[in-house]
Amino acid sequence: MACARCYAKKERCDRPYPGAPCFACQQEGVTCVERVKPKRKPYNGGKRRATRGTAGAARKKTKTETKTERAQPKGGGSSTSTAVAGQVAALQAKTSEPFFSTKVDLGIFTVLRGLSKISLSHWGLRSGIKIFMNMALRKMNMGLLNKVSSFSKTIGIDKFSFMNWLTSSQIQREVKIGEFDDVGEYILRKHDEAAGVSSAAGTWDAGDRILLSTINEFAPSGTVFMLSPEAKRLLVTDAMFAKFPTDFFPQDVVVRDRVEERHYNALAHACQHLIPGYTTKHSGPMSSCTPNITLQTLQGPIQVYAYQTYWFGNTGTDGGCVCEFVRTEDVSASASAVVVRASAEEEARAARALVALAD
Repeated sequence: MACARCYAKKERCDRPYPGAPCFACQQEGVTCVERVKPKRKPYNGGKRRATRGTAGAARKKTKTETKTERAQPKGGGSSTSTAVAGQVAALQAKTSEPFFSTKVDLGIFTVLRGLSKISLSHWGLRSGIKIFMNMALRKMNMGLLNKVSSFSKTIGIDKFSFMNWLTSSQIQREVKIGEFDDVGEYILRKHDEAAGVSSAAGTWDAGDRILLSTINEFAPSGTVFMLSPEAKRLLVTDAMFAKFPTDFFPQDVVVRDRVEERHYNALAHACQHLIPGYTTKHSGPMSSCTPNITLQTLQGPIQVYAYQTYWFGNTGTDGGCVCEFVRTEDVSASASAVVVRASAEEEARAARALVALAD
């Protein structure tokens, strides 16, 4: 229903949902007031009232059934998938709210907004939209779903097959210790090059390196999260380890718990900094380096350099990442990863965006 201002001016009102301000009112800096409809006299008569009663009952029944479907536990059947896919389609078809308003703008989307001006075929942009959409569906977070739908529709990317992402709405995660065979060899080679470590094909070994890795975080097949023995010994308590099967971004959970806020901000910005360079699916894997990090281990603080390598995959949801902390005295002179630096404000904004998405 149009707000009072738009109704009076006979303009289309773009309120995304009841109670939310429309964009026109926000632009003019006025309070968006819901229009109060005048009361109508009740209808009289037999057939018409009976018909309306029947239709109302049918509508009420349908609404109840839909609500029941949404309330099913994660991992539900095709009825849940159909219901969610219908909600996605309805959001994309009806949303007219400009995405970049103060109400919905997140720091992470600032990066994507810049990419949308470059090319809609940008692989980092398309992968980012897929990842955030899949995250919203898995979490049943309709707020994030609306934001991502609005963004993709605004820039012209709205032709994704959502049903394929719902084939396994419950994430199946496996936590491995020191077994990195599931990570693509090209990702490991790229990471070793970035960190200045030499390794031969077929003999890649975590050894005493402080390594965390995740693959297929958003793929329907499920996620595998790996820890090297040294990372498990220094960074992860038994309570945290038991929690991983239900966490998004498990490596981020570990890192956030073990570094100071300013260092986490720098790591988050370095992560986002890689996206613009991922112009095609063949651009990666891509790596970054964040120096002089204080890592609060279970054995006490140590000074490290953080090397992060990301790959967006072949579909945009089947990628992976490797995060390694190298003690300052062990940093290799042949490391090739680009050292990423930014202002404190930029780093803090990047961290807030990641935390908002993960939580």
